[in-house]
Parts: sequence; structure tokens; C-alpha cells
Amino acid sequence: MEQAWRQVSAHGNPAWPPQWRYAVWQQSGSAMGMVRGLWEERAARAPVVFLLPGTFSSAEQLLNPLLPFMVAQALDETRCLPGELAYRRALAADLASLQQRCLVPVLVQQGYRVFSVDYRTHDITSRFQSIQPDSHWGVFVGEGLGEQEQACLASMRHWDWDLFVQDVHQAIALVKTVADVEQVILGGQSFGGMLASHYVSLHSEDVSGMVLLDGGNGGEPRAITPPLAMEAAERALHHMAPQLVAAVGERALQLLMAVAIQELLYRQGMYAFPQVAQAPAFQELDQALQLLLSHVGFPMPKPLAVPHYPAVMRALRANPLAPAMDPVSQEPLSPIGHHGGNYLGWLAHLAGSGYRSSSMALGENTIMGLAMISGSADWFWPLEVYRDAIATYGVTVPPWPGRGRRLAAAVDVVAGHLARQDFDARMVFEAVWTRQQHVSGLAQGYGAWEGPGLLFLSGFGQMAWGDARPRPGLLEGGIYPFLGHLDVYTGSRAYVLVNQPTVNWLRNRK
Repeated sequence: MEQAWRQVSAHGNPAWPPQWRYAVWQQSGSAMGMVRGLWEERAARAPVVFLLPGTFSSAEQLLNPLLPFMVAQALDETRCLPGELAYRRALAADLASLQQRCLVPVLVQQGYRVFSVDYRTHDITSRFQSIQPDSHWGVFVGEGLGEQEQACLASMRHWDWDLFVQDVHQAIALVKTVADVEQVILGGQSFGGMLASHYVSLHSEDVSGMVLLDGGNGGEPRAITPPLAMEAAERALHHMAPQLVAAVGERALQLLMAVAIQELLYRQGMYAFPQVAQAPAFQELDQALQLLLSHVGFPMPKPLAVPHYPAVMRALRANPLAPAMDPVSQEPLSPIGHHGGNYLGWLAHLAGSGYRSSSMALGENTIMGLAMISGSADWFWPLEVYRDAIATYGVTVPPWPGRGRRLAAAVDVVAGHLARQDFDARMVFEAVWTRQQHVSGLAQGYGAWEGPGLLFLSGFGQMAWGDARPRPGLLEGGIYPFLGHLDVYTGSRAYVLVNQPTVNWLRNRK
């Protein structure tokens, strides 16, 4: 039974114009995230855009980011040291342009009402803020975590595609009521685009148009996997479940990854994937998991070991332009990057460092854009939904010489760990394969919705989801192989290449 929603008090970003209205709704007695809305006073009857956040993102990051405001305060209140004036002037210009590079404020400026929903991951991140400043994260093995934090992570074991879609359905139902509309324009960034594609295949009656912002290709995602990788995966699986290898064919690699996540990580309490922690149990699989995931089109960011992370974030909020130091150890944070040696530059470095080999960030992003994404990220993400995301992909196996040897070694590492686990391989593979069939069945519905849509793809998007799948009614907003993934959201050319075309498309739909 759905719980009742209530509007709660909320403070909007002080940097937003005074005529903008920011509202937040919370569902009583539920773990579901908050629904947030942003609009101008004069736009009370304007069309509604419901934007789904990407991985590690949230509605709060999209509609009410506080880091730019904190940086603006630091620029005004902090005395410049010798040689810093040019840097600070460049940073001020970067900050001033950020409002045009992010889609949400552009839409609000043009009179649209924008809503979004925090995923349940946002609540998890908020609860972890209570960890003592001198603690490490220790997420995987429970080191330094209380019972409440461990329970939070354990709850993420069951956060799959079905739960995400269910939460979006409840959020859109609320927005339709409070905004007095029958349908919304559904948008999605990255993971949110894939989720939007799932959603319209099940609830097309709620949607009048769709905007995919480097999240999906307008049809079933098509990962490109080297043939040698598939052969290596099948060899690794053969001794455990030969009858299933023959049945799954091209999906053998995906099945291997799903079992690795379910059996290896869950058995060690690894229900959530953190972007900021490492533990010995995970380090053994780190390279193997990244290689395997990248070759099914879903790159996994490399975890970043950040000791005393809560204390670091508190210091950052106090002054983003202070030297990047660990407040507990008094050691410089590493790596700092090449942006002035302050917390802001350190954040910008974190945002792109895990994705360099996968064209996640190709250099179009500015320091403020990268820092905002990293500084307001939800650091814990459910492994269950990662497993489901892998299952949504179709797999093509074109010639790809020279790439099989490293991947084969990675597959052998994962398979070796699986072979040493005490579990019934046949039972596990059958259970995981059943789940794979369910999720891939949803992916088949991607092309079922024939309404109007807008699609943007970067070089990363083409690699991750395959080339655009044009169909009647789906317009190609822009295919930009020279852009990285994060460029689409905060890059220096996002306004010209993405935001303004989106506004023009929305206007033409009136």
C-alpha cells in the first residue's frame, strides 16, 4: 500500500533568483527518497519536466546544489594569496557560467516546472554523515560502522530495477497531482535515461515525451564485446555449469558478472558499491570486475581510498578553496590534481579519475562542473541494480583483435574465486539466469514506446549503449563522439550542444 506524501520545509539554494520556488515532499513511514520541485512563481501552470538522476546523483544535486554557493562565498570572503588572483578570477567566471551549463536552471529560466526524485541511495548517504570524523569508511567489512550503518547497507541488497521503477511511478503520481497535469515530459541522465526507458515501456500513459541525456540509445542497449572475451568467459564457466553455458550463448559473460556480484560480494556483506572506499576483499576483484563490466558496456568506477572521508567533507564545506588536507592526519590529500591544490580541485580530480580509460570525461568539463558532481554524489550504490543493468544489454561480438588476453586473465581470476566458494553452482546459475531473463525482457520493451523523444549521445554513450536506435517519433538531439559522459551535464559546451536544443524541442512541442 502506498504511503501518504507530505510537503516538508526546505531551503532553496541562496544563489537561485528570489522568484524561484523550491519544494520538497516526503513519504511518511517509507524508505523512498524525497520528491523535489523547482519553478518560477509565474510558471504555476507551465509544462512539467520530470528528470531522473544518473548513477551516484540525486534530485538534490540536480535542483538544489549547494557547492557552487559555498564556492561563491569563499571567493568573496577569503583573502587572495600572492599569485592567486588570476586563478580566482577564472574560477569566478567558471562559476558564473555553471548555471547555463546545467539543464535544470536553464529549463526553469525558460518557464518550465522541473521535478525529480532522490533515489533511496540519497538517504543512505545522509545517514552515513553521522559517522565519527576520524573514522575510515570500512564499508565492506563493517570496520568502524555501527549497527545502523551496517543495516543501511544490508537493505540495499534488494534494490533492483523493479524497486527503482516502482519508486519512480509513485513519484510521478505525486507530481501529476501537485502540478495538476495528466502527463510529464520524462528525462533521464545516464542511469536515469536507462530507467526512463524502462519506465515508459511499463507506464507510457504517464509520459508525453522523453529526453535521453547520454542514457540509452532509444532502443535496447547493445554492448560490444570482444569475441576472445566471450570465449574466455565460456571456458571459465564450463566446469561449473556446462549445460547453462550452452543455453546462454552470448550472454555468458553477463551471467558470469551477475554471479560474481551475487555470490562473491553478497557473501562478504558487499551489498552496496561505494565510490570512496576499498577493502582487501574487494581489491582482489577490483581489476577483474572493472575489465568485465567495461566490456559489457557498463564501466564501473574505480573505488577511491579516502581515509577520514567524513572529516574531509566537513572541512571542504567550511572552505572549498582551502588547501586540500586530511583534517585528522594533517597530510595533504592525494591525489590533488592540477587545480590549485585546494579541496575544489581535489573534488574535480575525483570526478574524472575513475573514468579516464572509458571516455567518461574528455576534458570539456570545467573544474566547477566536475567538483559539483563529485561533491554532492551519493557514494553508495546497490550492487543488485548493477547486476540488473548488465542484464539489460544485448551483446554483439565483432572482431576486436588484441584485447582478449587481459580480459581472459580477468575472467580466470573471477572464476577462480567462484570455484573456491562453497555454493551449489547449478542452483545459483539457474537463479541468476532467471533474473537475467526478467530484466532483459524489460529491455526488449525499450522500443515499444512510440512517442516523441530527444536523444543525446557522447563518445562514452556510444560505447556504453551502442549507436542511436532511431525509430518513428524519436528525434536525434545530437551525437557527439568528441564529448565525454560528464560533458553532457556540466561541460563547457553543454548549453550550446544540449541545453538550448532541448529548450527548442520543448517549445516546438507546445
